[in-house]
Amino acid sequence: GAFGIKIPTRFGGQEFTQFEYQRLATLCGSVDASLTVLLSAAQSIGVPEPLRLFGTEAQQAKYLPRLARGEISGFALTERQVGCDISKVETYAVRVTEHGKTVGYRLTGKKFFITNSAKRDGEFLSSMLVVIARIVDRPEELHDSQAPKRYGAFIVETHWPGCSVTRLRFEGVRGIYNGAPVFDQVYVPADNLLGSEEDGLRIALATLTVGRLTLPAACLGGLK
Repeated sequence: GAFGIKIPTRFGGQEFTQFEYQRLATLCGSVDASLTVLLSAAQSIGVPEPLRLFGTEAQQAKYLPRLARGEISGFALTERQVGCDISKVETYAVRVTEHGKTVGYRLTGKKFFITNSAKRDGEFLSSMLVVIARIVDRPEELHDSQAPKRYGAFIVETHWPGCSVTRLRFEGVRGIYNGAPVFDQVYVPADNLLGSEEDGLRIALATLTVGRLTLPAACLGGLK
């Protein structure tokens, strides 16, 4: 049940409070920092938290039971030249329309330092990621200062065609599964957009705010 700590019981989770979750983060941090990072990235900033806060009932019913059963997820915002400044994200999603209606998106870009993304080179650990990308009609809009800036938060299943990943390694916290996922024209159905095309920034910041609360709790465990 460790991957469904805050997921509602009706979807198979534990439905613990944020306070209870942080007590567990302290306990895990007292044993192994990498374990805490894995659990935190999976559900503090991974798919469960933004899905719980911003997802539709249909989206929650589709993905939360899978996550509660132990599927691992992550949060793909950071790029080589971009930290948490979402306005500089260069990963983009081109709208796919039919009869004037957006039915999906073609996602292209490279993310970096994404915890839980890679088990090893060429193999994802996460079965799904929340990917933050700029929404455009044409890729050229990325370099047009006059083009509107809209950002979306997409649930991307990593087995979809066009997804690949490389493992990254570190001197500290050496047990974390961190990688650099690449998305090459990955088709994402419109139903996998969290919120609206105007909500990507709000979702990213809200997710990070909650996720960062795990770090001091884990550090407290380490100190103890």
